[in-house]
Amino acid sequence: MLGLLVEAAATWRGEAREQHLTHWRRLGKRAFAYGASANAISTS
Repeated sequence: MLGLLVEAAATWRGEAREQHLTHWRRLGKRAFAYGASANAISTS
């Protein structure tokens, strides 16, 4: 587990930092949009 965290920290400090941030933001938006639509369907 610690090795995974160290690897992730190294990735975030690398040259492709902005690409990684953009990717994670897109994934987060999709996850929240999916969660919101699933909640709307289940409460209807």
